Amino acid sequence: MSRPVVRSVALPDHLRQAVWPGHGQASAPVRVLPSGHASLDTALPGGGWPIGCLTEILQTQAGQGEWRLLGPALSPLASAQSPVLLVNPPHEPGLLGLQSWRIPADSIQWAEAHAHSDRLWVIDQALKADCFSAILAWLPHTPTQVVRRLQAVAAHHGGLFFGFRGLQAAELPSAAPLRLSLHLGPCPHPLQVRLLKRRGSPWPHPIVLPVWPVSLARLLPMTPPGSAPLHTPLQGASHAALDRTRSPHAAIAQG
Repeated sequence: MSRPVVRSVALPDHLRQAVWPGHGQASAPVRVLPSGHASLDTALPGGGWPIGCLTEILQTQAGQGEWRLLGPALSPLASAQSPVLLVNPPHEPGLLGLQSWRIPADSIQWAEAHAHSDRLWVIDQALKADCFSAILAWLPHTPTQVVRRLQAVAAHHGGLFFGFRGLQAAELPSAAPLRLSLHLGPCPHPLQVRLLKRRGSPWPHPIVLPVWPVSLARLLPMTPPGSAPLHTPLQGASHAALDRTRSPHAAIAQG
């Protein structure tokens, strides 16, 4: 019995450009915003944080390094007209830290929703409202099907959407097209980022981002070569000056 002849057929250009062959970077157009970290942008598909989808950031402990990682991207976006929404952050943001990233205090809206259903309602409505430049949501113990829904709803959002989860979530499937882990390196604690999932081939090695808190500057004999400028970490707190939203409904209404 003769073997069938396999013929290769060239696709038309308009179809070929939309097909990802499974190697290298995905060729489909991706809307992105620069992360503010050149070495990280090199590894991110499209060269920045993706718009209109969920980016998962996995951590062993919440509250370590989030602002150092995201501050450079949020700084040119945040304004009173296009605020950043925080959903259940682990700590209260401090004004001094926000000012060091040139993020105005009146550009931050904060929603506390301790019930799982309320938290998801806030995120769902914020994504659909499409009035926030970025949404940062802390999502412990979030089922896979909920992540899938958030990713689907994120397509209606014209800004950045980050979900923070525990590192154990790396063992679970996720609909998020971009997943990374965030750690603090050994003293003086640079950020260490590993790309766990991205569109395209895997990125095999960790990315070190030497973005130093200014509080460490006096402890360092000199600024390490190639390091980023010093920045002040979040510190202090002010309820009066910070637009803190305790009601999920008020958070959306004020957006």
